[in-house]
Amino acid sequence: MNTRSQKLILPVVLAAGLLSLAPSPADATELGKSVLARAGSPWDEGRLIFNTRLRYEHADQDGLRAADAFTLRTRFGYETPSFEGFSALVEGEYNWVLNNGDFAVYPPPFNNGRTVIPDPETFALNRLFAAYADDGFSATVGRQGINLLNQRHIGTVGWRQNDQTYDAGRLRVTAVPDVVIDYTWNWQVNRIFGSKTPATPLRRLRTDNHFVNVLYTGMDDTTFGAYHYALRLRNLTAMSSDTTGLFVDGTHALNGDYTLLYRAEFGRQRDNRSTSGASYREDYYHLRLGARRAGFQAGIGYEELGGDGERAFQTPLATLHAFNGWADTFLTTPPDGLRDTYLWLAGPLGETKVNARFEARYFRAQYISQTYGHELGLLLTRPLTENLGALVKATRYKGREAAGPGVSADKTKIWIQFDFRL
Repeated sequence: MNTRSQKLILPVVLAAGLLSLAPSPADATELGKSVLARAGSPWDEGRLIFNTRLRYEHADQDGLRAADAFTLRTRFGYETPSFEGFSALVEGEYNWVLNNGDFAVYPPPFNNGRTVIPDPETFALNRLFAAYADDGFSATVGRQGINLLNQRHIGTVGWRQNDQTYDAGRLRVTAVPDVVIDYTWNWQVNRIFGSKTPATPLRRLRTDNHFVNVLYTGMDDTTFGAYHYALRLRNLTAMSSDTTGLFVDGTHALNGDYTLLYRAEFGRQRDNRSTSGASYREDYYHLRLGARRAGFQAGIGYEELGGDGERAFQTPLATLHAFNGWADTFLTTPPDGLRDTYLWLAGPLGETKVNARFEARYFRAQYISQTYGHELGLLLTRPLTENLGALVKATRYKGREAAGPGVSADKTKIWIQFDFRL
């Protein structure tokens, strides 16, 4: 038995034991009721929050040692009932690393030659906010998760075990028919790397950010929107910027039970008074066209992030795993920009209750004639019970040798995951 196999025995045994000890959905619901009853709150007035995610992740990148991570993330919290429109929510989070030392949790230069899996052991206050809601108006103040639109610019990075959360005040106005106005002032971003990181910007960002979205939903199955994101990152000034954009996203019924899927988006990013380095202006395009029928869908997309050889269009607060490939090669846009042409196929696999998604991507620079590489990925998901689901996911990125550091290295990643929630 090799050393790696020996290291994985204990995490596998622990994971199996945890799954076997997990309560059934009925037992979990009764547990939640009993907890609330002891707290003096009727079950139908407050909401108990409990979810846990057990994950194995394998990551192998050329030039670095391969990494394996077994982690168990648990969240537990409570949302009060609404009283005169007011409510509150508190949620704690603990990510337990079951095989400590087999992977790097922080990006270069803190990875010591190890492939990075950014899921450190963390115990944190994930959310704590007060909320108010009335007809046509809602507000939240405090630590919260914020996912705006498709999360291309602002998101919680929900794929990782630790959320990215925002200390912020947020207002949503829906008093005008078919119009949604969403405004957020954000003074701190709590990042996914936890409280023990060797660099403050990895732990938290001190900010003076302003997020504005305006949506029009008056047409059936189509949303028109505009956004402006002013990022003033006081301890990460190289990523400060102002971004303004427009988009249309929707579906359209066709003959023969087919549905057309489409999205078109344009954005422009420029420096602001908080940006360090030279001034710049770069554009963003995203076009997507697909079709859906009887649960199956397929399509093609094109996304472009501009660059000028020195600076490029960046989205440092996005849920980046959802874009430009699951291998996470392009978490930072290269200085020469990025063109991502992709295909996808998705649908159920017969009567197995398994849903599959396949993606193929081809990456090129935007500013010069240079191919970065290509990537193939496969995702399988299956519900096991009403409260428990399983996921298997794999991706392979093949880089071009001439593409340069950080982009040319081949990558393989595999995930096996179980999610349980009340």
